Amino acid sequence: MSTTEHHYIGDVAKRLGITQRSIRYYEERGLIHPARTEGRFRVYEESEVERLKTVLLLKDLGMSIDEIGSLIKLWHEGVSSEVAPKVRDALLKRLADFKSMEKKYRQGINQLEEVLKVLTVCESCGHAVDEASCEHCLEGRHKDMPSLMKTLL
Repeated sequence: MSTTEHHYIGDVAKRLGITQRSIRYYEERGLIHPARTEGRFRVYEESEVERLKTVLLLKDLGMSIDEIGSLIKLWHEGVSSEVAPKVRDALLKRLADFKSMEKKYRQGINQLEEVLKVLTVCESCGHAVDEASCEHCLEGRHKDMPSLMKTLL
C-alpha cells in the first residue's frame, strides 16, 4: 500500500453516521471502490470517503441509487455531447422538483410560525385561544387568523 492515509470501514461508518452494511451496499452497487488489505479488509482512501459523502448527499436530496450511479459513471467517463443533454434535463427536472418542494415547505413554515405567534400572544394573557380577554386574543380577528389556525379551531 502507498503512504496515503487509509480508513477502515468501521471508522468511515462512524465518521459519516451510517452503518457498515450501508457502505457495503454502496460498494455492491458500484458507487464506491475501497481498496483491500492483504487480509482482505476494506480500506478507504480519503477520496473514497469524499465520494461516499457525495453519494449520501445526493441520496438525501432524493436521488435514487440508479440516478446516483449514472452520475458517478458520467463523472468518471466524461460527459459526451450525446449524454450531456439527457443528464442536464434530468438535473433540471430534479431542480424544479426541489424548488416546488421548497415553496410548499416555505408556505407551511410561514403558516406554522403565524399560528405559533398567535398562540404565544394569547398564552401571555392566560386565556384560551378563543377567549377575548385582551387586545391580542383572536376574538373579532378571525379574518386575520392564519388558515391553518382556522382549521385547528
